[in-house]
Amino acid sequence: MTDTVEDVRKGLPSASAFGRLALCPGSFTMEKSCPDESSEAAAEGTLLHRYMEYLLLKDDAAEEGMEFSWHDFLNSREYESAELNHEQVELCGRALRLLDDVKEKILDYPDAFFSLVSTEERRFLSDWIEGGEYSGQWDALFRVGSDLLVLDWKFGRVAVDSAEANRQLEALVPLAAQKANEEGIIYNGIYAAIIQPRVAGPASVTFYDDEAISQAEQDSLAVARAAVDPDAPRYCSEAACRYCRAKAVCHEAAAMVEQASLIATDRDKWELFSPAEKVQAYHLAKTAKKWAAAVDYRFEQDVAAGLIPGFEMAPGRTSFTVTDPSGAFSVLSAEFPDEVTAEAFAGCCKVGITELDRLVHAARKAADPKATTKASREWLRQLLAEYGESKTTKGSVKEVEGGAA
Repeated sequence: MTDTVEDVRKGLPSASAFGRLALCPGSFTMEKSCPDESSEAAAEGTLLHRYMEYLLLKDDAAEEGMEFSWHDFLNSREYESAELNHEQVELCGRALRLLDDVKEKILDYPDAFFSLVSTEERRFLSDWIEGGEYSGQWDALFRVGSDLLVLDWKFGRVAVDSAEANRQLEALVPLAAQKANEEGIIYNGIYAAIIQPRVAGPASVTFYDDEAISQAEQDSLAVARAAVDPDAPRYCSEAACRYCRAKAVCHEAAAMVEQASLIATDRDKWELFSPAEKVQAYHLAKTAKKWAAAVDYRFEQDVAAGLIPGFEMAPGRTSFTVTDPSGAFSVLSAEFPDEVTAEAFAGCCKVGITELDRLVHAARKAADPKATTKASREWLRQLLAEYGESKTTKGSVKEVEGGAA
């Protein structure tokens, strides 16, 4: 972990990892000695969370008759300047629409107020009798009529556990109750919601009454106690290892990879495996891929640092992309007017449908503010049907209830 993360979380378990820690308590201690792994997805997630915080604070300021700009927000938080592309702005817009749906679903009477309490606030919870302490940071906390709503944005493309089964949300609920009690906010219960704008379907919402809040506190503190136990066991599984930074050095993960390579019964044909054995092999193989990717990452870092004799990083390949096709055509057609015609140049071009989607949607939205991204995509494909082709990628495996045990 970086020094900043350690300082913010004080070296304690964080609610964001509780889904993993509940499955593998020992991963907490192992991860503390592992470096952070940066990725484009993580960087985008940070940017999108910042923008959502800005949008909520902007709406809150507007109710007070105040103006609040994106750059003012970045400066107030001492963030580096960053801009979102059109697709990311649209994604955040969908997130807000999903939040509006949540509001309509949970408001207990027509004129009930909905007000922002805080954004991106980290709090700590301790049990001085039984022991155990952890922290958690919600993305937003609202007052909703006579209740509270604690909210978590998820911008990944893979659906996370539902709000009812989500350990991170479960751990955030007692922290929200703690804040409300400290600040004299009266509430009957706490709603907890996960909004995933990249995943089809509505937001996932659940409700905690007093008894459920108390149980959530006990269960979350139990996870924290187990995680900081120096003898905490490690249990390797696809779900536990998915986001664990320690899997490259974990003996249990390595053993599972070995098991995946030695799957065998007294039958030597896949067709003779039982459905349960095929499921086991499938999950082992997925875990092995994640372990291999983690080892690759750590190994490349060491090679780049000159720590592995006999290995070095080969230079990356340099690619060149024409970003201004109009300018490129003007230059080339002037140089070779007979050869580089408009038709010949167009034959060298490949239109990026994602970029074209953005351009067309922006044009349609300017003409009709109610135009949706989905409708613009469908309209564009119908219009250009004779000039292009559609391809369907291979589907992916999706686990459903009632499968092989």
